[in-house]
Amino acid sequence: MAHPAKKALKAERSTERAARGALHDKRGEYAARVGLASRGFVYLVVAALTIGVALGSTHEADRQGALRLLVEQPMGAVLVLVLCAGIAAHVGWQLLRFAVSRGDLKRRKDLTRRLRALGVAAVYLGFMVSGIELLLDRNQPPPQEAQVAWTARILSWPGGRWILGAAGLVVVIGGIALGVNALRLHFQRPLDLKKISPRLRQATAILGVTGRMTRGVIFVLIGGFLVRSAIVNAASESKGFDATLRSVRAAPLGPWLLLVAAAGLAAFGIYSFIETRCRRDLSL
Repeated sequence: MAHPAKKALKAERSTERAARGALHDKRGEYAARVGLASRGFVYLVVAALTIGVALGSTHEADRQGALRLLVEQPMGAVLVLVLCAGIAAHVGWQLLRFAVSRGDLKRRKDLTRRLRALGVAAVYLGFMVSGIELLLDRNQPPPQEAQVAWTARILSWPGGRWILGAAGLVVVIGGIALGVNALRLHFQRPLDLKKISPRLRQATAILGVTGRMTRGVIFVLIGGFLVRSAIVNAASESKGFDATLRSVRAAPLGPWLLLVAAAGLAAFGIYSFIETRCRRDLSL
């Protein structure tokens, strides 16, 4: 009989071969491009909602808020269902990226790439689940209530403050890394920029840097609120995307800062559509 470790290794290699095959055929390409387009659409809606917050709207300015806005429109349920299908494609693509190793990268960089893909898949899977739940029951609680509830649950665990604080630091570090990589134009590496004109290449760089820097700053703020929640041992200090934006609005020049953030989020949405066309390396 084969040793269990050898069986596990064989199964792992077989899974990776299958994932690699799916990633590099039409199925993988279709999932990647549909997913990127869906991501772009979501960010454009969130940018519009952020403008609303800057102007005093009470509508949630996050992914769940985008779903609520869509479902309220004529044929809204169909729109949300189609969007969830696109997000499912994005999740599937990210899981394929996680399953496939890259021999041309150093082990640490490849591990970072794979874990990042798994994290993105988890985030968008949660978004897709939220969309399905909203279709089944439109009286879902606001996202901030859920944020405070799970924060309180973590704080009730033994060592919960340390766990929450560590999670907040991870989000902060992720936001900083996102900004640094944006400035270094790392996001252009998987793109085939020869497909577009020189002027559009320049626009792609500006949109990519602006959009990713904006997301990085927001992630740093969200992580900072998690760390603060851990330090003061108060779940109410934890803030999600929408509550973070509203905290910014309460600051001096807050509405203007939110308009800048909205421009950055819209830039990332537009960049996502360009990436839909120009993405060449589907596993990087």
